[in-house]
Amino acid sequence: MPLFFESTLLLFYFVISLGLLFLSFISILIKNKQLDFLSFLLICIMMTCFYGLRPSGTVDTKMYLDIFKQLAGFANFPYGVGFYILMKSIKYIDNTNTGYVFYSSLFIVLFFALAVFLLCKNMYYKSLCMISLFFSWSMLDLSANTYRQGVAVPFFLLSVYFYKERKFFWFASCIIISLSMHWGATLILLLFLIAMFFSRKIKVLKLISISALALLTVSFFINFNFSELAASSPLINQLQTVFVGIDLLSKINSYLGGAVDGANFYEMTSLQRIYFTGEIYIALIVCVIFFITKKVNDPIMLSNSFMTAYSFFILVSLYGIVLISMTWFIRNFYWVVPTIPILYMYILKYIEDNKKKNHLPILSFYCIFLIAFSCDTFWRAPIITVSYL
Repeated sequence: MPLFFESTLLLFYFVISLGLLFLSFISILIKNKQLDFLSFLLICIMMTCFYGLRPSGTVDTKMYLDIFKQLAGFANFPYGVGFYILMKSIKYIDNTNTGYVFYSSLFIVLFFALAVFLLCKNMYYKSLCMISLFFSWSMLDLSANTYRQGVAVPFFLLSVYFYKERKFFWFASCIIISLSMHWGATLILLLFLIAMFFSRKIKVLKLISISALALLTVSFFINFNFSELAASSPLINQLQTVFVGIDLLSKINSYLGGAVDGANFYEMTSLQRIYFTGEIYIALIVCVIFFITKKVNDPIMLSNSFMTAYSFFILVSLYGIVLISMTWFIRNFYWVVPTIPILYMYILKYIEDNKKKNHLPILSFYCIFLIAFSCDTFWRAPIITVSYL
Protein backbone atom coordinates (compact mmCIF):
# COMPACT_ATOMS: atom_id res chain seq x y z
CA MET A 1 0.00 0.00 0.00
CA PRO A 2 1.34 3.51 -0.85
CA LEU A 3 2.69 5.23 2.24
CA PHE A 4 0.79 8.47 1.62
CA PHE A 5 -2.22 6.70 3.15
CA GLU A 6 -0.30 6.63 6.45
CA SER A 7 0.87 10.26 6.53
CA THR A 8 -0.98 13.53 5.99
CA LEU A 9 2.27 15.18 4.89
CA LEU A 10 2.97 12.52 2.27
CA LEU A 11 -0.64 12.74 1.07
CA PHE A 12 -0.18 16.50 0.71
CA TYR A 13 2.92 15.99 -1.46
CA PHE A 14 1.13 13.32 -3.50
CA VAL A 15 -1.81 15.63 -4.24
CA ILE A 16 0.51 18.53 -5.09
CA SER A 17 2.53 16.30 -7.42
CA LEU A 18 -0.65 15.19 -9.21
CA GLY A 19 -1.64 18.83 -9.70
CA LEU A 20 1.78 19.68 -11.13
CA LEU A 21 1.68 16.61 -13.38
CA PHE A 22 -1.68 17.85 -14.70
CA LEU A 23 -0.18 21.31 -15.38
CA SER A 24 2.67 19.64 -17.27
CA PHE A 25 0.15 17.63 -19.29
CA ILE A 26 -1.83 20.77 -20.18
CA SER A 27 1.29 22.74 -21.15
CA ILE A 28 2.13 20.02 -23.70
CA LEU A 29 -1.41 19.86 -25.07
CA ILE A 30 -1.57 23.62 -25.65
CA LYS A 31 2.13 23.79 -26.58
CA ASN A 32 2.77 26.57 -24.09
CA LYS A 33 6.42 27.00 -23.10
CA GLN A 34 5.57 29.65 -20.49
CA LEU A 35 3.19 27.33 -18.63
CA ASP A 36 5.72 24.53 -18.97
CA PHE A 37 8.44 26.72 -17.44
CA LEU A 38 6.16 27.81 -14.59
CA SER A 39 5.28 24.16 -13.88
CA PHE A 40 8.98 23.31 -14.08
CA LEU A 41 9.82 25.91 -11.41
CA LEU A 42 6.98 24.77 -9.14
CA ILE A 43 8.13 21.15 -9.41
CA CYS A 44 11.68 22.18 -8.48
CA ILE A 45 10.34 24.00 -5.41
CA MET A 46 8.26 20.97 -4.42
CA MET A 47 11.24 18.62 -4.85
CA THR A 48 13.46 20.89 -2.75
CA CYS A 49 10.88 20.94 0.03
CA PHE A 50 10.27 17.19 -0.19
CA TYR A 51 13.96 16.29 0.04
CA GLY A 52 15.14 19.25 2.11
CA LEU A 53 12.58 19.38 4.92
CA ARG A 54 12.85 15.69 5.80
CA PRO A 55 14.49 14.30 8.97
CA SER A 56 18.02 12.93 8.50
CA GLY A 57 16.94 9.30 8.83
CA THR A 58 18.82 7.42 6.11
CA VAL A 59 22.10 5.60 6.74
CA ASP A 60 24.21 7.54 4.24
CA THR A 61 22.79 10.90 5.33
CA LYS A 62 23.77 10.20 8.94
CA MET A 63 27.27 9.30 7.76
CA TYR A 64 27.55 12.53 5.76
CA LEU A 65 26.27 14.51 8.75
CA ASP A 66 29.02 13.04 10.95
CA ILE A 67 31.59 14.18 8.39
CA PHE A 68 29.84 17.56 8.07
CA LYS A 69 30.03 18.18 11.83
CA GLN A 70 33.77 17.48 11.92
CA LEU A 71 34.56 19.21 8.62
CA ALA A 72 37.83 21.12 8.77
CA GLY A 73 40.65 20.97 6.22
CA PHE A 74 40.71 18.85 3.07
CA ALA A 75 43.66 16.76 4.31
CA ASN A 76 41.45 14.53 6.47
CA PHE A 77 38.41 14.57 4.20
CA PRO A 78 37.55 11.02 2.97
CA TYR A 79 36.11 12.02 -0.42
CA GLY A 80 36.96 14.13 -3.47
CA VAL A 81 37.67 17.84 -3.57
CA GLY A 82 34.38 18.64 -5.31
CA PHE A 83 32.33 17.09 -2.53
CA TYR A 84 34.53 18.86 0.02
CA ILE A 85 33.86 22.26 -1.58
CA LEU A 86 30.13 21.50 -1.66
CA MET A 87 30.08 20.56 2.04
CA LYS A 88 32.24 23.55 2.93
CA SER A 89 29.84 25.85 1.07
CA ILE A 90 26.85 24.44 2.95
CA LYS A 91 28.70 24.74 6.25
CA TYR A 92 29.41 28.40 5.48
CA ILE A 93 25.70 29.04 4.81
CA ASP A 94 24.26 27.00 7.70
CA ASN A 95 26.30 24.93 10.14
CA THR A 96 23.41 22.77 11.40
CA ASN A 97 22.05 19.32 10.60
CA THR A 98 18.82 20.75 9.20
CA GLY A 99 20.87 23.24 7.19
CA TYR A 100 22.92 20.45 5.63
CA VAL A 101 19.83 18.43 4.70
CA PHE A 102 18.04 21.43 3.19
CA TYR A 103 20.91 23.00 1.24
CA SER A 104 22.27 19.69 -0.02
CA SER A 105 18.77 19.00 -1.34
CA LEU A 106 18.54 22.47 -2.88
CA PHE A 107 21.85 22.01 -4.68
CA ILE A 108 21.02 18.59 -6.13
CA VAL A 109 17.62 19.80 -7.37
CA LEU A 110 19.25 22.86 -8.98
CA PHE A 111 21.89 20.70 -10.69
CA PHE A 112 19.29 18.26 -12.06
CA ALA A 113 17.02 21.14 -13.07
CA LEU A 114 19.83 22.71 -15.09
CA ALA A 115 20.55 19.39 -16.81
CA VAL A 116 16.88 18.85 -17.68
CA PHE A 117 16.47 22.47 -18.82
CA LEU A 118 19.37 22.16 -21.27
CA LEU A 119 18.67 18.62 -22.49
CA CYS A 120 15.01 19.53 -23.13
CA LYS A 121 15.81 22.99 -24.48
CA ASN A 122 13.28 24.44 -26.96
CA MET A 123 10.71 21.86 -25.84
CA TYR A 124 7.62 22.20 -23.65
CA TYR A 125 8.40 18.87 -21.98
CA LYS A 126 10.71 20.17 -19.24
CA SER A 127 8.13 20.02 -16.46
CA LEU A 128 6.96 16.53 -17.43
CA CYS A 129 10.59 15.38 -17.43
CA MET A 130 11.18 16.92 -13.99
CA ILE A 131 8.05 15.41 -12.43
CA SER A 132 9.08 12.06 -13.94
CA LEU A 133 12.37 12.38 -12.08
CA PHE A 134 10.52 13.20 -8.87
CA PHE A 135 8.41 10.03 -9.19
CA SER A 136 11.54 7.88 -9.61
CA TRP A 137 12.52 5.94 -6.48
CA SER A 138 16.10 5.81 -7.80
CA MET A 139 16.15 9.60 -7.86
CA LEU A 140 14.79 9.54 -4.31
CA ASP A 141 17.70 7.36 -3.20
CA LEU A 142 20.22 9.57 -5.00
CA SER A 143 18.80 12.70 -3.37
CA ALA A 144 18.04 11.45 0.14
CA ASN A 145 20.57 8.68 0.69
CA THR A 146 23.42 8.00 -1.79
CA TYR A 147 23.93 11.75 -2.09
CA ARG A 148 27.58 11.80 -3.19
CA GLN A 149 26.77 9.75 -6.28
CA GLY A 150 23.51 11.67 -6.64
CA VAL A 151 25.24 15.03 -6.92
CA ALA A 152 27.78 13.61 -9.41
CA VAL A 153 25.09 12.34 -11.81
CA PRO A 154 23.62 15.70 -12.96
CA PHE A 155 27.10 16.94 -13.85
CA PHE A 156 27.51 13.87 -16.02
CA LEU A 157 24.17 14.65 -17.66
CA LEU A 158 25.43 18.18 -18.28
CA SER A 159 28.58 16.76 -19.84
CA VAL A 160 26.37 14.69 -22.19
CA TYR A 161 24.64 17.90 -23.26
CA PHE A 162 27.89 19.83 -23.80
CA TYR A 163 29.40 16.94 -25.75
CA LYS A 164 26.35 16.93 -28.01
CA GLU A 165 26.76 20.68 -28.51
CA ARG A 166 30.51 20.24 -29.15
CA LYS A 167 31.33 22.61 -26.30
CA PHE A 168 34.32 20.62 -25.13
CA PHE A 169 35.59 23.06 -22.51
CA TRP A 170 32.28 22.82 -20.63
CA PHE A 171 32.15 19.09 -21.30
CA ALA A 172 35.56 18.64 -19.66
CA SER A 173 34.63 20.97 -16.78
CA CYS A 174 31.48 19.00 -15.93
CA ILE A 175 33.36 15.71 -16.18
CA ILE A 176 36.01 16.99 -13.77
CA ILE A 177 33.35 18.15 -11.29
CA SER A 178 31.56 14.80 -11.52
CA LEU A 179 34.85 12.95 -10.96
CA SER A 180 35.63 15.17 -7.98
CA MET A 181 32.30 14.20 -6.43
CA HIS A 182 32.45 10.42 -6.97
CA TRP A 183 35.26 8.19 -8.24
CA GLY A 184 32.75 5.92 -10.01
CA ALA A 185 32.33 8.58 -12.70
CA THR A 186 35.73 7.48 -14.10
CA LEU A 187 34.35 4.24 -15.49
CA ILE A 188 31.15 5.96 -16.64
CA LEU A 189 33.28 8.42 -18.62
CA LEU A 190 34.98 5.50 -20.37
CA LEU A 191 31.58 3.96 -21.15
CA PHE A 192 30.34 7.31 -22.46
CA LEU A 193 33.28 7.60 -24.86
CA ILE A 194 32.65 4.05 -26.09
CA ALA A 195 28.97 4.94 -26.49
CA MET A 196 29.88 7.95 -28.64
CA PHE A 197 31.99 5.68 -30.84
CA PHE A 198 28.97 3.45 -31.47
CA SER A 199 26.39 6.26 -31.66
CA ARG A 200 26.56 6.42 -35.46
CA LYS A 201 27.07 2.70 -36.04
CA ILE A 202 23.35 2.00 -36.10
CA LYS A 203 23.49 -1.73 -36.87
CA VAL A 204 26.01 -2.39 -34.12
CA LEU A 205 24.05 -0.24 -31.67
CA LYS A 206 20.86 -2.16 -32.47
CA LEU A 207 22.69 -5.42 -31.78
CA ILE A 208 24.01 -4.07 -28.46
CA SER A 209 20.50 -2.86 -27.57
CA ILE A 210 18.89 -6.25 -28.22
CA SER A 211 21.71 -7.98 -26.33
CA ALA A 212 21.25 -5.73 -23.28
CA LEU A 213 17.50 -6.37 -23.14
CA ALA A 214 17.93 -10.12 -23.67
CA LEU A 215 20.72 -10.39 -21.08
CA LEU A 216 18.71 -8.59 -18.40
CA THR A 217 15.72 -10.84 -19.10
CA VAL A 218 17.81 -14.00 -18.82
CA SER A 219 19.66 -12.65 -15.76
CA PHE A 220 16.42 -12.73 -13.78
CA PHE A 221 16.72 -16.52 -13.83
CA ILE A 222 20.39 -17.34 -14.43
CA ASN A 223 23.37 -16.01 -12.47
CA PHE A 224 26.25 -15.69 -14.92
CA ASN A 225 28.40 -14.25 -12.10
CA PHE A 226 30.29 -11.92 -14.41
CA SER A 227 31.33 -9.78 -11.42
CA GLU A 228 33.37 -12.64 -9.92
CA LEU A 229 34.96 -13.32 -13.30
CA ALA A 230 35.84 -9.63 -13.61
CA ALA A 231 37.37 -9.56 -10.12
CA SER A 232 39.64 -12.52 -10.96
CA SER A 233 40.59 -11.26 -14.42
CA PRO A 234 44.33 -11.20 -15.30
CA LEU A 235 43.79 -7.59 -16.39
CA ILE A 236 43.32 -6.59 -12.74
CA ASN A 237 46.74 -8.03 -11.86
CA GLN A 238 48.28 -6.07 -14.73
CA LEU A 239 46.64 -2.86 -13.53
CA GLN A 240 48.04 -3.48 -10.05
CA THR A 241 51.55 -3.17 -11.51
CA VAL A 242 50.61 0.26 -12.87
CA PHE A 243 48.98 1.63 -9.69
CA VAL A 244 51.96 1.13 -7.40
CA GLY A 245 51.28 1.93 -3.75
CA ILE A 246 47.53 1.34 -4.05
CA ASP A 247 45.97 -1.95 -2.99
CA LEU A 248 43.93 -2.08 -6.18
CA LEU A 249 43.08 -5.77 -5.85
CA SER A 250 41.39 -5.38 -2.48
CA LYS A 251 39.50 -2.29 -3.64
CA ILE A 252 38.16 -4.03 -6.75
CA ASN A 253 37.31 -7.22 -4.84
CA SER A 254 35.46 -5.14 -2.25
CA TYR A 255 33.62 -3.25 -5.01
CA LEU A 256 32.62 -6.32 -7.00
CA GLY A 257 32.20 -8.92 -4.31
CA GLY A 258 31.69 -7.27 -0.94
CA ALA A 259 29.11 -9.12 1.11
CA VAL A 260 26.20 -7.04 2.42
CA ASP A 261 22.98 -8.74 3.44
CA GLY A 262 20.08 -7.79 1.19
CA ALA A 263 22.23 -5.95 -1.38
CA ASN A 264 22.79 -8.88 -3.76
CA PHE A 265 20.40 -9.37 -6.69
CA TYR A 266 20.36 -13.17 -6.43
CA GLU A 267 19.60 -13.14 -2.71
CA MET A 268 16.37 -11.24 -3.40
CA THR A 269 12.92 -12.66 -4.00
CA SER A 270 11.43 -12.46 -7.50
CA LEU A 271 9.31 -9.44 -6.56
CA GLN A 272 12.33 -7.64 -5.09
CA ARG A 273 14.31 -8.27 -8.26
CA ILE A 274 11.51 -6.76 -10.32
CA TYR A 275 11.24 -3.81 -7.93
CA PHE A 276 14.94 -2.94 -8.08
CA THR A 277 15.30 -3.32 -11.85
CA GLY A 278 11.82 -2.23 -12.96
CA GLU A 279 12.79 1.28 -14.06
CA ILE A 280 15.67 0.05 -16.20
CA TYR A 281 13.81 -2.97 -17.57
CA ILE A 282 10.74 -1.01 -18.66
CA ALA A 283 12.94 1.69 -20.20
CA LEU A 284 14.92 -0.94 -22.09
CA ILE A 285 11.75 -2.52 -23.47
CA VAL A 286 10.31 0.84 -24.59
CA CYS A 287 13.50 2.45 -25.89
CA VAL A 288 15.00 -0.64 -27.53
CA ILE A 289 11.79 -1.53 -29.39
CA PHE A 290 11.42 2.11 -30.45
CA PHE A 291 15.04 2.28 -31.62
CA ILE A 292 15.30 -1.00 -33.53
CA THR A 293 12.06 -0.34 -35.44
CA LYS A 294 13.36 2.96 -36.87
CA LYS A 295 15.12 3.25 -40.21
CA VAL A 296 18.55 4.82 -40.51
CA ASN A 297 17.17 7.94 -42.23
CA ASP A 298 14.34 8.45 -39.73
CA PRO A 299 14.41 12.00 -38.25
CA ILE A 300 15.04 10.79 -34.71
CA MET A 301 17.94 8.60 -35.85
CA LEU A 302 19.49 11.75 -37.27
CA SER A 303 18.88 13.65 -34.03
CA ASN A 304 22.13 14.29 -32.20
CA SER A 305 20.21 14.80 -28.94
CA PHE A 306 18.45 11.43 -29.04
CA MET A 307 21.38 9.39 -30.33
CA THR A 308 23.81 10.79 -27.76
CA ALA A 309 21.46 10.14 -24.84
CA TYR A 310 20.33 6.74 -26.14
CA SER A 311 23.85 5.43 -26.79
CA PHE A 312 24.92 6.50 -23.30
CA PHE A 313 21.84 4.86 -21.78
CA ILE A 314 22.41 1.54 -23.56
CA LEU A 315 26.12 1.21 -22.82
CA VAL A 316 25.81 2.04 -19.11
CA SER A 317 22.75 -0.21 -18.81
CA LEU A 318 24.69 -3.07 -20.37
CA TYR A 319 27.53 -2.46 -17.91
CA GLY A 320 25.06 -2.59 -15.00
CA ILE A 321 23.47 -5.77 -16.34
CA VAL A 322 26.81 -7.53 -16.79
CA LEU A 323 27.70 -6.74 -13.15
CA ILE A 324 24.23 -7.41 -11.77
CA SER A 325 25.58 -10.13 -9.46
CA MET A 326 27.78 -7.65 -7.57
CA THR A 327 26.83 -6.13 -4.22
CA TRP A 328 24.89 -2.85 -4.51
CA PHE A 329 24.38 -3.60 -8.22
CA ILE A 330 21.59 -1.01 -8.38
CA ARG A 331 24.06 1.84 -7.94
CA ASN A 332 25.56 1.05 -11.36
CA PHE A 333 22.15 1.77 -12.87
CA TYR A 334 21.82 5.01 -10.91
CA TRP A 335 24.27 6.68 -13.29
CA VAL A 336 21.83 6.30 -16.15
CA VAL A 337 18.34 6.21 -14.58
CA PRO A 338 17.93 10.02 -14.82
CA THR A 339 18.52 9.70 -18.58
CA ILE A 340 15.33 7.63 -18.92
CA PRO A 341 12.77 10.48 -18.57
CA ILE A 342 14.83 12.53 -21.03
CA LEU A 343 14.63 9.72 -23.60
CA TYR A 344 10.90 9.41 -22.97
CA MET A 345 10.49 13.15 -23.66
CA TYR A 346 12.39 12.82 -26.95
CA ILE A 347 10.16 9.91 -27.96
CA LEU A 348 6.97 11.78 -27.02
CA LYS A 349 8.11 14.83 -29.01
CA TYR A 350 8.90 12.60 -31.98
CA ILE A 351 5.41 11.07 -31.82
CA GLU A 352 3.88 14.55 -31.58
CA ASP A 353 5.77 15.73 -34.67
CA ASN A 354 5.35 12.62 -36.81
CA LYS A 355 2.28 10.72 -35.56
CA LYS A 356 -0.08 13.39 -34.25
CA LYS A 357 -3.09 11.06 -33.90
CA ASN A 358 -1.18 8.82 -31.51
CA HIS A 359 0.24 11.61 -29.39
CA LEU A 360 -2.66 12.31 -27.02
CA PRO A 361 -3.41 8.66 -26.11
CA ILE A 362 0.30 7.86 -25.66
CA LEU A 363 0.90 11.01 -23.59
CA SER A 364 -2.16 10.20 -21.46
CA PHE A 365 -1.01 6.62 -21.00
CA TYR A 366 2.45 7.82 -19.98
CA CYS A 367 1.03 10.11 -17.29
CA ILE A 368 -1.30 7.42 -15.94
CA PHE A 369 1.51 4.87 -15.95
CA LEU A 370 3.77 7.35 -14.15
CA ILE A 371 1.25 7.69 -11.32
CA ALA A 372 0.55 3.96 -11.10
CA PHE A 373 4.22 2.94 -11.21
CA SER A 374 5.18 5.53 -8.59
CA CYS A 375 2.44 4.27 -6.26
CA ASP A 376 4.00 0.82 -6.43
CA THR A 377 7.64 1.96 -6.17
CA PHE A 378 8.37 5.54 -5.10
CA TRP A 379 5.49 5.91 -2.63
CA ARG A 380 6.35 2.54 -1.05
CA ALA A 381 10.14 3.03 -0.89
CA PRO A 382 11.85 2.13 2.42
CA ILE A 383 13.62 5.52 2.33
CA ILE A 384 10.25 7.24 2.71
CA THR A 385 9.48 5.03 5.71
CA VAL A 386 12.80 5.96 7.33
CA SER A 387 12.51 9.67 6.53
CA TYR A 388 8.83 10.45 6.99
CA LEU A 389 7.11 7.80 9.12
